[in-house]
Amino acid sequence: MAFECLQDWRSKFPDAQPSHYVFPREKYGLKGEDGYKTGAVATYDIDPTKPIGSWKVAWTTAREVAKVECRWHDSRHSFISTLAEGQASDTTIMALAGHVSKKMMERYSHTRNERKREAISIFDKAPSESPTQPLQPEAEKAPKTAIRRSAYYQNPPQSEGDSRGSAM
Repeated sequence: MAFECLQDWRSKFPDAQPSHYVFPREKYGLKGEDGYKTGAVATYDIDPTKPIGSWKVAWTTAREVAKVECRWHDSRHSFISTLAEGQASDTTIMALAGHVSKKMMERYSHTRNERKREAISIFDKAPSESPTQPLQPEAEKAPKTAIRRSAYYQNPPQSEGDSRGSAM
């Protein structure tokens, strides 16, 4: 859908050059002498060598014409997630998205978050359903001598020559 929209947009500029902007600067005015009555808008003075003046105005207009509800940034998230779903390498995704860090790329790649959730979903099962044995608490795994030693150091026995517990 997005590709078709860009192709349609490109067809409106038959003399486009590689150096031209995808969204060129243009001016708006009311269409015809009765434009003020109908509110019909016409574009004029399109200059593809200069970018649009305001992304907010351009994006709002594009959304209204396409009759879609989304934010500009949603398309960026969709783009990166689609690349990740297609098994593109991290390096490729980072290069296409303009990310300088892997952390930023991971923030945008929702697909990989879903795969992480799927990977750990095995822990959602009851222990009897799990293919591995449930984890034992540390006290059950530790040898009894270790428990005794730990108890000894917490409450060592008092000897007669030991002055730690007696008053002087």
